[in-house]
Order: sequence, then C-alpha cells, then structure tokens
Amino acid sequence: MCRLYVTGVCTGCAQGNECPAEKVIEFACPILRCATSRSVPFCIRDCPEYPCVFYQDRLSICERNVVSDPQASSGQTVSTLIRTPVRINGNEGKLPLNNSGTQLYIFCLGPLRAFRDGKCITETEWGQTKGPTQKVKALFAYLLAKGARGATKDAIMELLWGGQPVNDKIEARLHAALYYLRRALEPTLPPRAESRYVIYEDGYYKLAPPGGYWVDAAAFEGYYLQAQHLEEEGREDVAARFWKLAAALYQGDYMIDLAPCYTEDYVDDCCKWQRYRLKDMHLMALLKLAQYHFRCSQDQLSLTYAQKALDQDSSCEDAYCLIMKLMHRTGQRHDLMRQYRLCERALQDAEDRSPTPETFQLYQQLLKTLPER
Repeated sequence: MCRLYVTGVCTGCAQGNECPAEKVIEFACPILRCATSRSVPFCIRDCPEYPCVFYQDRLSICERNVVSDPQASSGQTVSTLIRTPVRINGNEGKLPLNNSGTQLYIFCLGPLRAFRDGKCITETEWGQTKGPTQKVKALFAYLLAKGARGATKDAIMELLWGGQPVNDKIEARLHAALYYLRRALEPTLPPRAESRYVIYEDGYYKLAPPGGYWVDAAAFEGYYLQAQHLEEEGREDVAARFWKLAAALYQGDYMIDLAPCYTEDYVDDCCKWQRYRLKDMHLMALLKLAQYHFRCSQDQLSLTYAQKALDQDSSCEDAYCLIMKLMHRTGQRHDLMRQYRLCERALQDAEDRSPTPETFQLYQQLLKTLPER
C-alpha cells in the first residue's frame, strides 16, 4: 500500500520488532508521519482524503514534511517531531498536516505547479482568463526565488518588460500582473482588500502566505544535505534512504517550462544557475545510489541508477566506469568494451576530449581479467 515501499525507496516501516514510531524519527518517512499524525493505519484503506492531490498528480512520493536537521530529531516523540518548524526559503513556518489554515505546496522541479488548499492552480486561474498567464507565473517564480528578501518594483518591471521604457502603461501592467497573481492564490479575496499571500513591505513585494509554503526544491536540497551528513558519519544505509528520497523528488529540471519565455537577466538570475546547481545535485544523488548498490552487490539496482545518471548527463564518466565494473563482475567482456566505446563517443561529442587516463587504465585492467570468447 505504501508507494515508498513499492518503488524501493523504503524497505518497510514495521519489520520484526522495530517500532513504526522509531522509523518516523530515524528515516523521516513523510507518508508515515502524515498517517501517524492523523491516526491512519493505511492511507489507501483508512484515510478519508485518499487519493489526495499528491497521489492524483502521480508524484513519486507523497511528501508532506521536511526535517531540516536529522540530529535535531533524536529523542523526540512523534507528536513533537510533527510540530517541528521547517525552514523554507529563509522563512520559519509550520506546515499544517490537517485541513485547518492555508496550505500552499509549490513544485519547481519540472514544470512550475502550485497547489492551493489541495487544488492545483490551473492555467486559466493564473491569468483569470484575461491576464498574460506566463507573465503572472514568471512573477510568482521570481518572488519565490527571492524568498524573504522580496523584489522591488523596478526589478519586477525589468524582469517582465526588460528593455521597454518605464511609463504609466508599464506600471499599469505590473499592477495587473500583481492583481492576477493575488487572485490566483486567493480567489475569494474581496476587491481592494490587502492580500495575505503577496504583500508590499518597505518597498519590496514578497510572497508570504500566512501558513507558510512547502517547496519541492527546498525539500530536495534538504534530503541531499541530510544524506551527505549521514554519509560523513559512516551511516551509509541510512544515508541511502535520504539519497533515494532526494532522487524521488526530482521530477525534472528546475522550472523547465518558464526558462525560454523571459529575458536573459531572468534566466541567468533566477533559473539557469539554480537549474544547473540542482541538476548537479541530482546527478550526484544518482551516482551515490549506484555506488551504494554496487557495494551491496545489488547489480540490477546499481545499473538502474547508473543509467539514470547517464540519462541526466550522457558524458558522466563516473557512471560509465561503474557500468564497466558491473559488466566485469558479470563476465560480460563484449558489453564492457561497448561501454568504453560509448564513453569515448559521448565525451568526444560533449566535451571534445578522450576519457581520462584513470578511466582508460580501469578499462584495461578490467579487460585483462576477462577471458576472450
């Protein structure tokens, strides 16, 4: 019944004499924490809200919480852990696990999507059927990227109408975009009422929902850092769970649907750098998982993650080296040679270079110990 279990991210929460509550603390399972907070034994069978919007959207995991520091959870009970504040884009905020209060979940890895009170904001709602939908979504993405700092009016106008002289017409378009954004986030906002989501303070526009907001990119980075910390402590098995949680959250490159629509300043400042940074982190998570399963002699899983790494970056030399080791372990001389040739071709096409001497030396050593057929 648990998608984390079915997809191999988790090995089960109640095996033998292990206590599910302890698993909540140790592995920060988002599904188990949500179910525990609601006293729900099984989501599919017992939760009146199943299938929730996250299952309906077919996400890899039903993420509801982020634990910012794995060490901070030691010694806490389940109830106190659920109430632990989480850090989101520089703000401290509690994400409610029940229906009280406002809930805003934002997905940036892949196409930009936002869920308001359990419902996805549609393309029509972004533009209110009249407004420029892409401009409104770009404004939302920009304020999200700016976080607690916010953005000035001039910066927003440069983002959305860069190169055009600032005049009354441009300022009117800015106020229209802000109006549509506030309406998308608060459809019941009375006319001329102050928004609780998009506020203007000390010369800066800020995204500040009263109940806080959850962002998949922030959760992804949190799991990545947790995995690194655990690995440094020598807790490889636990670290692997967090590498898998991070990999499961990565549904595509950061705001991939917005990048082509705006000025170079916007791409460089808000999307391009963040996209490359998160993409590199995802590649590292995949390589870590491939290496972990290789050490565990789980060859099929190791190969799966190595291939995913190559799907992310076709010139990833480390992935080719690991696949060659897998081919050597299973005695596949021809496939080992084929992988090296693929590596040569990919590096030549992408970076105009040959494999490193270390890769060539590894290839030669592996090849020598396999008999010709």
